[in-house]
Amino acid sequence: MCYKKASRYKIIGMGDFNDNPTDNSFKKILRTKGERENLDMVDLYNLMEKLFKIGFGSLTYRGRWSLFDQFYMTSNLVRDNKKYRFSKTGKYKGVCRSFSGISVLGQGS
Repeated sequence: MCYKKASRYKIIGMGDFNDNPTDNSFKKILRTKGERENLDMVDLYNLMEKLFKIGFGSLTYRGRWSLFDQFYMTSNLVRDNKKYRFSKTGKYKGVCRSFSGISVLGQGS
């Protein structure tokens, strides 16, 4: 796929991939990076890599933590975050929620 076409697609991937964020399947095949800075047009930003590197995990096997639950996105979503709504205050500071349990919170402001 050419770079110009790739930059149009906005992709988010998440789930249990049975691999850590630093495994070859993510680093070499999917070209994920754990830092937001210096992302190329075709790189994917893996939000879980930093957490894994500081010791967070979702399972342990033989005394060693693994983080198989991944959340990654295309670099254009990282760079283009002004189009997304964020709450600057309150208990849920960050991305505005649409739902709370089964209640719809709406669009917010």
